[in-house]
Amino acid sequence: SFSEVISGGRIDSDYFQVHFKQQANHLSMIQSKPLRELVDFQKGIEVGSPAYTSSGKLFVRVSNVKKTGVVTGNSDKYISETLFNSLVSYQPKIGDIL
Repeated sequence: SFSEVISGGRIDSDYFQVHFKQQANHLSMIQSKPLRELVDFQKGIEVGSPAYTSSGKLFVRVSNVKKTGVVTGNSDKYISETLFNSLVSYQPKIGDIL
């Protein structure tokens, strides 16, 4: 109903199916915090097509991250050593969540 759309703040049809309502009710009874209160976010970087080289340092992109881990293959991209060194702050550290 229109009142549910207004109170829910959503218009996607999936949200109004019974199993989603049950899930929302269950989750509303669990004490939780927004993720932003538990971790610090850092946005990654995309160097752009002109920065890719045929050799150098492997530049891991979102498409390399799979359920099984970081996967490399024929479509890998590389960047220069200089550019790689300038991106040190973006390199994952132990304990980081990707």
